[in-house]
Amino acid sequence: MTKKLAIVGASGHGRVIADIAEILGNWSDILFYDDKFGSPDFNFEYKVSGTSANLIDLLKEDPSSMEVALGIGDNSTRIKFYRTFKNHDVSMPVLMHPRAVVSKKVVLGQGTVVMAGAIINPGTTVGDACIVNSCAVVEHDCQIGTGAHLSPNATLCGGVAIGEGAWIGASSVVIQCTSVGRNAVIGAGSTAIKCVEENTTLVGSPARMVKAR
Repeated sequence: MTKKLAIVGASGHGRVIADIAEILGNWSDILFYDDKFGSPDFNFEYKVSGTSANLIDLLKEDPSSMEVALGIGDNSTRIKFYRTFKNHDVSMPVLMHPRAVVSKKVVLGQGTVVMAGAIINPGTTVGDACIVNSCAVVEHDCQIGTGAHLSPNATLCGGVAIGEGAWIGASSVVIQCTSVGRNAVIGAGSTAIKCVEENTTLVGSPARMVKAR
């Protein structure tokens, strides 16, 4: 345990990532960086060492000094930071809770987080900087794009393709052999029974488009 883990985003999601990291025990220290650092009303239970700019400056000097996890729930912001750190050749490990069930025939991209109770079945590829949240189920042969977020209890049936930055809401279902386009949102509790266009928001069961984003 020689490296430190820097978590970008002093948030509730960041705290969950810190909890997973503490359970895994692979780092000598866990530090937070957040752009609200220094604000008079900013209060957080973990040590916050500076802003994201401070972290980037440190990593420019020595990219191997620490690894980075992305404690940011918002997809577009998380993808932005992921690309920034990737451009600096920073290591972004996969953090997978020990109580997640993930097949050995699954590919997990760098910077992806898999929460407790999640299930990911064989033949699935999860892209970089994704969130597979608590008790989400990803069935066989799914393809999940960079920065997508599967919320708690979301279910992807077999052969589903999820585009970059898409958000699958809590307890929603995407039926087999369909696709969800880039930056699309499936509302909580919805059931997507056909392909979803990019940059749209759908709600209901069956899910219907309520707006184009």
